[in-house]
Parts: sequence; structure tokens; C-alpha cells
Amino acid sequence: MENVIFRALEPTDIDNIYEWQNDFELMKNAIGMARPWSRQDCMKWLEVKTKHDPFNYWFAICLNDESKKMIGYTGVNNIHYVNSSATCNAIVIGDNKNRDGIAWLETNLFIRQFVFERLHLNRYYGSFLDCQRTTALANKLFFAKIEGVAREAIWNNGNFCDLYTVSMLSREYFMHKNNGEYTLAALIRRLKLLMKEGK
Repeated sequence: MENVIFRALEPTDIDNIYEWQNDFELMKNAIGMARPWSRQDCMKWLEVKTKHDPFNYWFAICLNDESKKMIGYTGVNNIHYVNSSATCNAIVIGDNKNRDGIAWLETNLFIRQFVFERLHLNRYYGSFLDCQRTTALANKLFFAKIEGVAREAIWNNGNFCDLYTVSMLSREYFMHKNNGEYTLAALIRRLKLLMKEGK
């Protein structure tokens, strides 16, 4: 990756986790009930995430410069080695100065590379609240295809929201990669088009 690198989460990341988990604007569109986290909550969460677990990998997202500053975190989760599948429970870009989309794009590329090239799994899947955003990402960024919708499944920001399930298969990932569609430059071009279209 050009702009970010990834390492294991560490207990010393507690201050960042505590700050971001209590940032309402950052977490308001997350799937699940938003609530304040105590430092003890965060310490227990980190204790679990920093232990070896072959079914869940958690990463700190850090700047690829001299500072190696942590700007967020992500995970590859619920790995099923028989069904050859995995999901991602979170991509959190907590640092305000790095929410321009670049770190998010590179994190998505990293996750897919990890799932399909490192773990050699067949299926990567996830869920999103916003149908329009999901459709735009799937079509413009080639990150996933919509599989279905759970209608009004999530209460979020005062409304019941539909929950869209998306997935990508290994053969789709390698097709797009071999076509040169997973370079940062290509993704930025398509993201700009998406923004121009107002999606």
C-alpha cells in the first residue's frame, strides 16, 4: 500500500480506541447500537483483539511514513476454513485528517488481498445500511455484489434501515486485479466519478 500500512493491534492503542468509540459522528452509521464506551470496555475489547485467534485477525491502520501514526483499525473476521469465507466487522478511520477516502480505499484493498491471497479463501462478505452507497461501491469500485436485503432490519439515527448483504468471490477478485482495476489510481478515478454522480 502507498499511504497506509497495517500491524497487529496492541494494548497501547487504548487511547485511540477509547477516543474513536466515543466519537458519535464517527460511529453513528455503524451497524449495531451506538453507546458510550468506558476505558474498561475498551481495555476488555483490546484484550480479546490482541490475543492469537486464527478465526479473527485485527489490524491497526497506520500512516506509511516516519510517524507510523495509527489512524484507524479493521479486521478480517468470522473466518470459516471449511466454507472458505470471511467477513469484515469494521473499517474505522478514526483520524479526522485521514477521512478523505484514500486510507479507506487502501484498507479495502488490503482486506481483499489478505482474504484471497494470504488466506486463499473463496468468499468475502459484509453488510451495509445504505443501498445507494452499497450499489455505487459495488458497481464503481468492483468491491462486491449485492446478494440480498433484510428490510428495516436495523434501527439507526431514528429510522428503521434496510440491511444489504454483499459479497465477492475469489475468481471475481483476481479478474479485477488482473485487469488493473485494483490500483489506487484506478479506484480514485472511479470514486471521483461516483462523487460527481452524487452517490
